Amino acid sequence: MKVPKAWVPAITQDAEEREAAAIAELPADVVKGWPPGTRAISRREIPHVGAQLRFTDHDGHRFQVFMTDQTDGDIAYLEAVHRAHARVEDRIRCSKQCGLTNFPFHAFAANEVWLELVLMAGDIIAWAAEPPVAARRRQEVGAETTALLPPPRSRQDLAQRSTLPCALSHTPPDDPQIVDNGRVALQRMDNVGIVVESLDAAISFFAELGLELEGRAMIEGDWSGRVTGLRDQRVEIAMMRMPDGHGRIELSRFLTPPAVADHRNAPVNALGYLRVMFAVDDLDDTLARLREHGAQLVDEVVQYKDVYRLCYVRGPEGILIGLAEQIG
Repeated sequence: MKVPKAWVPAITQDAEEREAAAIAELPADVVKGWPPGTRAISRREIPHVGAQLRFTDHDGHRFQVFMTDQTDGDIAYLEAVHRAHARVEDRIRCSKQCGLTNFPFHAFAANEVWLELVLMAGDIIAWAAEPPVAARRRQEVGAETTALLPPPRSRQDLAQRSTLPCALSHTPPDDPQIVDNGRVALQRMDNVGIVVESLDAAISFFAELGLELEGRAMIEGDWSGRVTGLRDQRVEIAMMRMPDGHGRIELSRFLTPPAVADHRNAPVNALGYLRVMFAVDDLDDTLARLREHGAQLVDEVVQYKDVYRLCYVRGPEGILIGLAEQIG
C-alpha cells in the first residue's frame, strides 16, 4: 500500500484548523472488494503531552482510519463529522466487549466465523438500544433528541452546529462514554509504565499473571525525546494487555540513556508511584504460579472481613504488585 502524501489540515467542530493533525484519503486498493463508492480516510496527529506512546505510533504520530461512502471532496469536513459521532465510539466499545478485542483461534476461517458472530451481536445491541419508532416520532427537541439531528452538510453547517445550545448539539456533554470535568474529556486510563532491566523476565512474570503480550518495539528518534524530555533516547518496550482489553502495562528497558535511579525496593510508604493492584479469581493458585517466576510475598495474605483476600507481592527486580480475590 502506498502511504498517502496529500495530507491536509484537520478541522475542529468549529471548522477551525486543528493543531498537529492532518487528514488523507488512502488509495483505492485499500478498499478493494468493498462495495462501490467505499472510501478509507486516515487521520494522523501528535498525541497530547503526557500520553503514553504505543508501538504502533509511527514517527511520533497516532493514526486512525474510518470508512465512508459519502462523496464529499472535503475529507477534512468528513473526518470532523465522523469524529463528532460519539455513538461510533460506543459501538466500538460494545464490539470489543462482544469479542472483537481478541481473535481466539489460530485458523483464519474460524476467526472469520468469530468476527461474523461479533458483528451480529453488535447489530443486535445497536437495534435494542434504539427507542421504538412511535416513541421517536413523539420526541421533542431537547436533550433526548441529540441523536435525531441530521449530520451537518458542510463546513459552514458544522460551524453553526457548534454554536447551538448543549441540548441541541450533536454530541451531548453528558455522554456516558466521555466524562467532561470542565478541563479535559477523559476517555480511559490507557496504560501504566514500568521501567525494568530485563524485559524478558518481566514479560514472563506478567504473562503468568494473565496479561497478554500485545507487541514489542524499539522507540527512538527525536520525536520520542520531545515527549519524555530525554534527547537521543533508545527504549525497547513491550505492551502487556489485560485479559478484558481495558488496560495495559507498558514495560520499558532504557538502552540510551541508562537508568539513573532505582526505587524498586522502596517501602510502601515511599512517595510517588508504587504498585498496581490486580483482581484475581484464585489468590492461592496465582501466588503458586508467580513464585515459579521469583515472586515473593511482602508479608502475608490477609482477609478483609468477608469481602477480600489480598496481599502485596514483589516480582522480578522487586516490582511491587497487589493481588486481591473477592470472596463475598
